[in-house]
Amino acid sequence: MSFKRKKNGIIICTTEYITNKQYGGLAVFLEKFIKTLKQKYEINLIVSSKSNTSKNYKNIKIHYVNTDSFYHKLFKKYLNWFFCILQSYIINKKVNKIINKNKNIKFIHFSNYQFIGLFYKNSLPSVTRLSSLETLWEPENFLSIKSKLEKYTLSRSDIIFSPSYFLIKELKKIYKLKSYFLPPIIEYNKIRKKNYSSRKIILTFGSISPGKGSDTIIEIINDLLILDKDINFYWIGDVDKKYYSSNKEFENILKKNTSFPNRVKVLKKKTKKQLFNFINKSKIVILPSLRDNSPNACLEALSFCKPIIARKNSGYDDLIKNKFNGFLFNKFQNAEIVQLVSSILRLDKKKLEVLNKNIIFQNKKFHPLRVRRIYENKLNKLLNF
Repeated sequence: MSFKRKKNGIIICTTEYITNKQYGGLAVFLEKFIKTLKQKYEINLIVSSKSNTSKNYKNIKIHYVNTDSFYHKLFKKYLNWFFCILQSYIINKKVNKIINKNKNIKFIHFSNYQFIGLFYKNSLPSVTRLSSLETLWEPENFLSIKSKLEKYTLSRSDIIFSPSYFLIKELKKIYKLKSYFLPPIIEYNKIRKKNYSSRKIILTFGSISPGKGSDTIIEIINDLLILDKDINFYWIGDVDKKYYSSNKEFENILKKNTSFPNRVKVLKKKTKKQLFNFINKSKIVILPSLRDNSPNACLEALSFCKPIIARKNSGYDDLIKNKFNGFLFNKFQNAEIVQLVSSILRLDKKKLEVLNKNIIFQNKKFHPLRVRRIYENKLNKLLNF
């Protein structure tokens, strides 16, 4: 008679997951990462939510904790740093309950967003995976309460993982903390290629703000469309309302800055399937973000083997090897984008095939099983598992 050995348990704590209505790149990474982790581990996932409930989802035990009561919403809107403290307290209370019930838990994994590991006090090792850094998005508030809370929370973790060498450098520079490179994950998308019209769709996608490169596109839009009468520029995503009142407003700004307004479209955020269809139809993807800790848009475009143009020293350098599997333009030289688009459009079939093969070759570095092995090897070495 054979006995099935019980898997070691992990608790993963996050503010968002793909079962929530609103989620972003953090949830997308965790979905891919958990998919490979659960092959070897029993996963307990704790997620901020509107209710206290639990459910099994694709062999993951998800524990939703209510951080969204009426009073919490007020704190979130008017006193965000205090909301984050309350959220961390609620999540870590749940962590202790699970540990007390399940003696098979080996370590706790935190996402650093909103410093949810702040109140963790158990003796089990804790791992933090950076999703962003407070000071990168609000540098003017470097000495704010939130940045101090973030630094303190990160300093208490046994291991910090960063999804890019860009973030490793920033963490060292800003907080004097060491972290280890844990690559993002690329899963090859198997959407069947179809024959599309002669339109050449140049695509940008993700939230719309100056930090994500909206000013860059405004600056180059006319020169971009002049290159070829068949070029159509699409941006898919929702505006950050700190900068634009609506998608329509941003679209009108773009149209006013080009002689070809009928070839510009700004579309609202799409479902994953809809977005993937647009990526599949696109000729080139432009990712003009000034900073991106683990560019989810880049990962998705690479998964369709699309030529990508992105900004140097902004978080893309780990994913794109310049002129091998994509193209990087100098950080403050936006005009280079137009030159790169022009050169890509002139590539013959043979050169495009070589580029496609190079993208596939480079993507292997971000295979889910390889990422899991890197994670486990570092845990084994530093935590003596």
